[in-house]
Amino acid sequence: MDGVCEDAIATEKPGEAILGPATNDDQAQVVCPPDAKPWFMANFASVNRPALGKEYMCLLRAWCALESANGFEVGKGNKAKTSAPKPALLNTWIHAGRAGRVKKMPVVSDADTFAMEMWAWWASLQPEWRDVDAAGRREPEREVRDGDWGSALEVRGQNGMLSVVACLCWWGDVLGSRTTPNAHSWLRLVHDVTWVCEQLVVE
Repeated sequence: MDGVCEDAIATEKPGEAILGPATNDDQAQVVCPPDAKPWFMANFASVNRPALGKEYMCLLRAWCALESANGFEVGKGNKAKTSAPKPALLNTWIHAGRAGRVKKMPVVSDADTFAMEMWAWWASLQPEWRDVDAAGRREPEREVRDGDWGSALEVRGQNGMLSVVACLCWWGDVLGSRTTPNAHSWLRLVHDVTWVCEQLVVE
């Protein structure tokens, strides 16, 4: 698999915590691109969390590359209807104006419920040729097949992958122990979103 964070996509083993340790070395840091537009700068600052580990920072790096490849355009692509709704916490954040206006970041009150909402929504965003378990119980297949990525994943800017990254940031903030099933579910989704971002860049 080619990608900016290939080394971070690991195979999960039962009972083993594979979340990267929080570090402050140069490799763990992700810098906001200097040519980013204001909407991206504001939201990048809100989701830039090195404490969430190297896998999350790889996701952040992949998201930066995706938006940079599209010139940090705002509202590129069309909104698409999905079979599952966005998490309620995300809708509240969007309607409040996102990071540009919301000074206090959302807090996930029930990580297990949020995990179910996230996996159902993420699965609904995928093209038909992808095999993603809507319950998040297993690692998704990561093989590009014939067919496009669909309109839901073609949206860029504030209405695009930012929403997914922000949700993973909030979820990661309340994980606690890195050995719980919920933490492993979070990591599976971090890996998958990272991979999708990378594929959308090279498409």
